[in-house]
Amino acid sequence: MIWGAICGLIQSKQIIMPLGQHRAVDLIDNVYKPGLLPFMDKLVEVGIAANREELTLMEDVAPIHTALSSKKWCQDHQIQKFSWLLSSPNLNPIENLWYKMEFVVTNLFNPKKKG
Repeated sequence: MIWGAICGLIQSKQIIMPLGQHRAVDLIDNVYKPGLLPFMDKLVEVGIAANREELTLMEDVAPIHTALSSKKWCQDHQIQKFSWLLSSPNLNPIENLWYKMEFVVTNLFNPKKKG
């Protein structure tokens, strides 16, 4: 998994999760602590928000994101998570981004023959 965050023109560093680490504790140790917290603190520092409570983390409904331990960790660090309905992928910008990336990569490596 590759993780990154954006808010307007501000981007986080990209984090590549080590292979085989797909548990919520791995997300916390490899992404939330070294990536999410500094990113949110930067948003506060530049004046996007007065504090972390004013920001909302938007993730998909992957089990690693919805696990009780990741939810509790976010609560303990004053990070609000956006609540998604399970059947609303078209409203989630990351799902549309994945579709576009798949389309570009597919056409890049398997271009349709003209003629």
